[in-house]
Order: sequence, then C-alpha cells, then structure tokens
Amino acid sequence: MNSNSTANDTTTSNYDDTGAMVYIIIVLLWYSIGIIFMLAMQMRARSEAIEEPARRRTKLLIRNLRDHTNTKEILGKLIRLIEYS
Repeated sequence: MNSNSTANDTTTSNYDDTGAMVYIIIVLLWYSIGIIFMLAMQMRARSEAIEEPARRRTKLLIRNLRDHTNTKEILGKLIRLIEYS
C-alpha cells in the first residue's frame, strides 16, 4: 500500500499546475480574440453592404426633391408670367 501512495506522490509532484493553467488561459484568450475579430469583420462588412443602398436611396430622394422644387419654381414663374400678360 505504501508503494501506491509513493507513486501517486511522485506523479502529482511532477505535474505543473501553474503552467497548465497559464497554457489554458492563453489558448482561451487566443481563440476568443480570434472569434471577436472575425465577428467585428463580419459586422463591418454587413454595415457597409447596408449603407450602400441607403446612400443610393438618399441621393435619389435628394435629386427628386431638387427636381420637384425646380419644377415648382418654374411653374410658379410661368403662372406669374401668364397672370401679368
């Protein structure tokens, strides 16, 4: 029975608890940083893909508003010309 306890004592004394914990923490940090980086890249790509159609729609809306304003001004001038004639 003493030989078993001696074998367990030598096995446990050779095991580096601190080194194993440091290794596990470093591996977990490495993978978590990688996952966070990949998620950030994915979110940025999606936001850019969403922004482009929104920009086009905004430009189209502004162009339509300018055209509408210009048309109203031209019609207003024509009506004034017709009234004064």
